[in-house]
Parts: sequence; C-alpha cells; structure tokens
Amino acid sequence: MTEAAVSEEDPLQSLLARLRGAAKGRDVSVQDLVESTGENSFATLLFVVSLIMVTPLSGIPTAPTIGAVIIALIVGQWALGRDHLWLPGWIARREVSSEKFCKGLDWAGKPAAFIGRHTRARLTPLARRPLKVLPLAAILLIVATWPFLEILPFFTTLCAVAVALFAFGLMVKDGLYVLAGYAYVAVLGLIAGSYWLI
Repeated sequence: MTEAAVSEEDPLQSLLARLRGAAKGRDVSVQDLVESTGENSFATLLFVVSLIMVTPLSGIPTAPTIGAVIIALIVGQWALGRDHLWLPGWIARREVSSEKFCKGLDWAGKPAAFIGRHTRARLTPLARRPLKVLPLAAILLIVATWPFLEILPFFTTLCAVAVALFAFGLMVKDGLYVLAGYAYVAVLGLIAGSYWLI
C-alpha cells in the first residue's frame, strides 16, 4: 500500500500542483481530488481533506460533516490495510466550484511554501507502525466532534489544523509534525477546559 504520492523534494508544492490540475472544469468533485492524488495514497488523501478543512472552504454549510465522514473513511480503510480507498457515490460526487477551490489553495500557498522548506525525515518511528496508530486514533476522535459542532465559528478550522499536522507528518514521515499535532491538541484542550471552567 502506497502511503504518499507526492515529490519528496517539495511535497507540498507538488501536491498543490496536483490539486490545481484537478480544478480544470467549472466544478471540482471529491472523486477528482482522489484521482489527482492517487486512490491508494491514504496519507496524501488524508492531508488533502484536512488541508481543505483548514481553508475558508470549511465554512460552506455541511462541509465539516462531509469532511469528517471522508476522513473517517480514509483512516478506517487505511488502518484495515485496504489497497484502494472506497467512497460512497454520494460523497464522491460532492462538488465545489473550481473558483472557490483555487482560492482555498491560494490561501494555503504561502504557509505550504514555508513548511515545505522545513520538512525532512525526523523522528520517523512516530510516523510509522506501530506508533502511527496513535495519531490516526486522535484524528478519529477530533473529526467525530465536527458534525455536532460545525455551527460554531472557526471550530472546524481550528481542529483541522491538528488533523493536518498529523496527516502531513504521516505523509512525509516527519515525526516532528506528529509531535506538533499532539502539542496543538493539548493546547486546544487546555483552552477549552479553561473556557468551561469559567
């Protein structure tokens, strides 16, 4: 099973180029994104969906719920060792306008360029079996909240940052990003706990 399908030299820029290539028509569908990244590249697909949820596209009604379902399906099938990703037709056919999609990519471009320059193989055991099951479990717990709390402004975006950190670390085998994901979740938990205690 292939876990990444992007350039090792500049993984994010390579991936963004692939995604732009998927936005050729008036609209871009989930299936278009799967085909542009490779349906057997679970880590890459996981990162793509989480990246979309970080952008303003997460503000589209029902987008957090759809994103949560897709992420759960990717994680579940990856953990089960499937060779190819299966998505139900009603999800695969979901579309967003190419204009909005490209604006989201533009929004992510500068951070992606910075991250791409500071990525290399570090702390790789954190991003490989058996330890990679821990970030995958954390991702499932995070996205499980999205359908219930998507009405809260920026909630999905904030949580999607953690998912993106985990997914990117798994995609490029950089355990430092996995650690950053754990740290980010811990900070969010402390902030949320402080809020509810007030």
